[in-house]
Amino acid sequence: KISSVYQLLGGNVTAPGDVITTDTSVSGDGVVRFTGDQAQTLSAAGGAGALSALWIEKTGGTLTVRDSIQIDGTKGWTYRGGAVDTTQAEIVFNAGSGNQTADAGGMTFGAVSLVMGTWANLNVVGTMNVNGLLQIQSVYQFLGGDVPAGGNVVTTDTSVGGSGRIRFIGTGNQTLSAVGGTGSVPGITVDKTGGTLTVSDTLRISASPAWIHQQGTVQAAGSKLVLCAGSGTQMMQAGE
Repeated sequence: KISSVYQLLGGNVTAPGDVITTDTSVSGDGVVRFTGDQAQTLSAAGGAGALSALWIEKTGGTLTVRDSIQIDGTKGWTYRGGAVDTTQAEIVFNAGSGNQTADAGGMTFGAVSLVMGTWANLNVVGTMNVNGLLQIQSVYQFLGGDVPAGGNVVTTDTSVGGSGRIRFIGTGNQTLSAVGGTGSVPGITVDKTGGTLTVSDTLRISASPAWIHQQGTVQAAGSKLVLCAGSGTQMMQAGE
């Protein structure tokens, strides 16, 4: 149980059992490793808690993540194997002034929030599936891989750079919005097999290609898309 610690420094903390954190700010380069072959839980006693970094490499059982879990260290989140259930959790990436890595290995998250800080990058390695709400509050650059989104996406950061892509794949209705104002995303791919993606507010897109439409219904009436690649060249692949 983590009740209060400023930094978790040094090596690995191997956890074959459950982990509870109620400290809402745990920085450092230490890593909590979930390696058990039985069912485990990571929770914050019904509220919010933090870890410096997390590594999942289970050989059996399911790791169930609950509550709001904030990842504060630069080593971020690493997934190497095992069953993980995050449907009851919000994962908050918050590296402060440092960069952070999300090496999700194709695992699926519930809700995810990016609260990275003004100059902090999130480096997504491979595929990071987000089935719940994806909130972008603050991140300098969204780098690397693919983020398939099965739920809604809300962005209130007005300047998000990087080569990463958010791919709308949900079979039901989804929204991309900026809470009535202006927000920013890296690149967008629409690859929906059902439902409608409704786009609203003013959205700045920084990556290239900026917008790729592969399949699915999009309703963007009343929204404003701003292409802002800086000195680079942007393309929009609108499909048919």
